[in-house]
Amino acid sequence: MRAGSPEFEGMVGRLRRHADELPDRDAVLFFRGAAQDHAHERLDYAGLDRAARSTAAWLQSRCRPDDRVLLLHPQGLDLVKSFVACLYAGLAPVVVPVPGGHAHQAERTARIAVDCAASVVLTDSVSLPDVQAWLDLPGTPAVEYAVTDEGDLAPAENWTDPGVLSRRRGIPAIHLRIDK
Repeated sequence: MRAGSPEFEGMVGRLRRHADELPDRDAVLFFRGAAQDHAHERLDYAGLDRAARSTAAWLQSRCRPDDRVLLLHPQGLDLVKSFVACLYAGLAPVVVPVPGGHAHQAERTARIAVDCAASVVLTDSVSLPDVQAWLDLPGTPAVEYAVTDEGDLAPAENWTDPGVLSRRRGIPAIHLRIDK
């Protein structure tokens, strides 16, 4: 099977198709704590697609294709939405633990941000105080950040499939195959 063939479907294409055909089906279940507690959060395909397109549209307005995005989220649905948004935008997500109150955590996060040349940071409202404190430290690169759980960052309709953008620019698209 070759990229571009009718049988080929990448991750973004598969998620978009599921959002159209199976909008109410669970895309992600996140369990907090012990499994026997059954405390979990759900996200259906339609919700994941809408959130990812909204954040991806915002990212596309600020980043170049293949830029890196630092994801400073705790484990959970917001991390999944931000990760998928990066894929929708044609960007590379770099998942890093939220820098806490220890100097070695802040230094590690700063080294990762510099090494990957992060263009933007995505975080959530719970982690925002730690992220802002980290961004104010000397040695931390100056990058724009956005809080992803306080509403849409951009209208989801503003999102453009990065494969379409690549073809318009004459750049070959990179595809990732997901088995059915």
